Amino acid sequence: MIKTLSIITVLLISSITFSQNEIKPCGKLPHVNPTVKPICENDIQNVLSENLPSSFKEKVKYESTFKLLIDCNGRIDMVIYKRGNLTTTQQKHFLGLINTLKDWKAGQSNKVDVTTTVYFTIDVDNRQLVYKQY
Repeated sequence: MIKTLSIITVLLISSITFSQNEIKPCGKLPHVNPTVKPICENDIQNVLSENLPSSFKEKVKYESTFKLLIDCNGRIDMVIYKRGNLTTTQQKHFLGLINTLKDWKAGQSNKVDVTTTVYFTIDVDNRQLVYKQY
């Protein structure tokens, strides 16, 4: 009897905990032009510039564009390397860093949180990094 009550209690507590962290379904395709763009609360410049690998040589210019999908819950749903002159290793370096940017406020369309497309350009010139978000 006590074992049964313990199992029921554990199940009840875990279901209550799970319902508090409920993730709402986003549904539709990404909005390219939301009325409010998603905002990352991390210091993106600092995250991307930190520990730049030695594969980025001095006196060489690297250019890249990444596409991110930020879902209606403010989570990175997908990151895609679109174009640029990065090696596979350099691409993986930035993909890993971009995926660490966890603190996003979702974009909105008419005051409703929506999945949104965000583009990053990341340029490294003489080991100095500049990024822009579109």
